Amino acid sequence: MRASTIIAAFLAGLLATASLEALAQKGPVGQGQGQGGQGQGGQGQGGQGQGQGQQTQQQKRQMERSTSQDVMTEQERLQQRERDRTKKQVSKEKATGAAGGAGGIYGGNLMTQQERNEYRERLQSMKTEQERDAYEAQHRAEMQQRSKERNVPIEVTPD
Repeated sequence: MRASTIIAAFLAGLLATASLEALAQKGPVGQGQGQGGQGQGGQGQGGQGQGQGQQTQQQKRQMERSTSQDVMTEQERLQQRERDRTKKQVSKEKATGAAGGAGGIYGGNLMTQQERNEYRERLQSMKTEQERDAYEAQHRAEMQQRSKERNVPIEVTPD
């Protein structure tokens, strides 16, 4: 979806540029052949046509810059959306699997199945990352205490 949006913006820019080129070649409406020159007065008209040609070139460049800025703005917006999506996904993984998602439960080997289930449920119910971080820190302290009491090394279990 992201690529199609970028392509659409690029094509819109190309169409705008092509339209400006066509207008520049056609010249201003009602001017006719200002560059030709008829007798002595033709030189003045040619100068006027040249000035308008420069003005058209400036408009063309301005339009190209505007189109380029639009494409950059669209790219930045898409990048921000991707960063937000990634951040949400990381938070969700952290909430569902504890200790970073796929990492498992710290001290899971020191917990009963019921305790592991309660740990996961409680972690999932928390709304903010700060709450989850605080809960995980408390959990780590408890598991370290159990490890000392039982003289069993702490393991991160996958479930």
